[in-house]
Order: sequence, then structure tokens, then C-alpha cells
Amino acid sequence: MVEICVTVLIVVILTGIAAPIYVKSLEQGHLDMAAGTLKSICSAQRVYWLSNESFCNDLTTLKTLDLVDVSIPTVASGNEKYVYTIQLADDETFEVTATRANSTSWTGTITIDETGELTGTVSSASQGTLTPTSH
Repeated sequence: MVEICVTVLIVVILTGIAAPIYVKSLEQGHLDMAAGTLKSICSAQRVYWLSNESFCNDLTTLKTLDLVDVSIPTVASGNEKYVYTIQLADDETFEVTATRANSTSWTGTITIDETGELTGTVSSASQGTLTPTSH
């Protein structure tokens, strides 16, 4: 009986250590997927500019032209991890954001501009701050 109690105690301790690491890794994966989507939108903006000599100010237009995936969420209506918005677009510059959605613990925004530079973070009071991984 003592051996079973010790075994259960060890499993509980290991689970207590591993669970936060797993949650943080999972969130890093969501963040990196959002960064990948932003890079895709950045590429679409460059293609759009070649035809129009101006960047697109509407994700719906990029979707209609089949330059980005039509499933990229623009509003938080379900279980989307991130919502994407073109904040600024003119002849020379653009800025697109991915805002963390549908989470009670993670918040933040990451941004990409016409240079392809990713900035921003997401954070959690209990898990710290994450930045997108560069690829």
C-alpha cells in the first residue's frame, strides 16, 4: 500500500511539473501558426501591390482574389485562436495584426508590416510572455 501511495505521489508531482510546460508549448505553437498566417498575408499583399501599385486594405478582397486562405478568421465567432485585421494599407505601407482571441488566460497581438518584420507578444499572468519564433 505504501508503494502505491509513493507511486501516485510521484505521478502527481511529475504531472504538476509537466502540465505548465505542455500548456506553454501548445500556446507557442498557436503563436507560431499565427505568425505563419501573417507571413502568408504579407506575401499576398506583395502580389496584390504588383497588380494595383497599392496595398490592399481588406482581407476579404485578398480572399476573393484567392491570395490567402478563405478560412482566415476576421472576427472571433467560435474557437479561433487568433483574429486577423489589416490595420493600415496605402501605396507604400501596410500593417496586419493577429490578436489572441477566445482565451481567458492568454492575451496579446503580433504584427507584420510591408518589410515582413514580425513584432509583438502574447502573455499570460501564470505562464509569462511568448514571442513568435523566427523561421
